[in-house]
Amino acid sequence: MVDLDRFKPINDRHGHTVGDEVLREVAKRIRATIRRSDTIGRFGGDEFVILLSEVDSPEGALTVASKIRDMLDSPVVVTKDLQVSVGACVGVAVYPEHGTTITELIGNADVAMYHAKETGGGRVQVFSEEILAAQLKKHAVIDLSNAVGAH
Repeated sequence: MVDLDRFKPINDRHGHTVGDEVLREVAKRIRATIRRSDTIGRFGGDEFVILLSEVDSPEGALTVASKIRDMLDSPVVVTKDLQVSVGACVGVAVYPEHGTTITELIGNADVAMYHAKETGGGRVQVFSEEILAAQLKKHAVIDLSNAVGAH
């Protein structure tokens, strides 16, 4: 799961036409980084999901994820007068260690990606049960705080 780090400010400052061009360029760069047998899809907003075929370890997926993150650190040239820096966080989940269904894998990659964003951006994070537990605890504290504040 790939989430662009600075997409919203680009979209807000330069408009949706520039934002759309940035998304097209990001998709093109990701496609050039992965194999033909792999699959890329836009998940929504500024998020992309990548399914790597025949990756049998977190290390193999981590290598590809790091290449994608590094490639997205290079500025995107929108016009001859405009280039923007995007950057990305990447969350990694590997079958079957981190899930056995597409829903579990995407959900766990999403948890890892948000952990990467929360710890500074521009990072790659492999899913772990510890990260999931920390996220669940954080959400429980927020929910409890909201419940107490509502009464």
